[in-house]
Amino acid sequence: MITRNGFLKGLFISHVVYLGFLCTDAIGIVSSPKINSQEELEMILTERRKLAGIEKEVVILAKIDKYGNEIDHPLSAKLGDKKYGILLGPEWGRNVNTLDHELYHIADGHCDAEMEVNNRFLRFLQYFYLHEPQAILYSTYGIKL
Repeated sequence: MITRNGFLKGLFISHVVYLGFLCTDAIGIVSSPKINSQEELEMILTERRKLAGIEKEVVILAKIDKYGNEIDHPLSAKLGDKKYGILLGPEWGRNVNTLDHELYHIADGHCDAEMEVNNRFLRFLQYFYLHEPQAILYSTYGIKL
């Protein structure tokens, strides 16, 4: 039987490991080639979506938020049936690693799954402890789960 102290110790250790995992994502972001323009983004998107295994009939609209007016971090979202959007920030996250990260969210159905969870707390847990680690593994190491 797990005691309260054992549970708290396990919870602490798992969060330390998770934070270390997030640090590897930060290293991938810093060392990744920067995307310099909207045209370059669209060229790289065409290439990288194939690697992520996204079908041709899926429409992906990608945009660079040049001035940081629209977002404070990169994101991907479902816009409609087989239509998704990716928004990259003006500086942080405007690189190939982040594009791969957001493409994995689309390819693995994370954008669709988050729409199905009504409870905000459960959606938070699903995002941070299931979807985000999977996308980090793909963008940093190329591992698809």
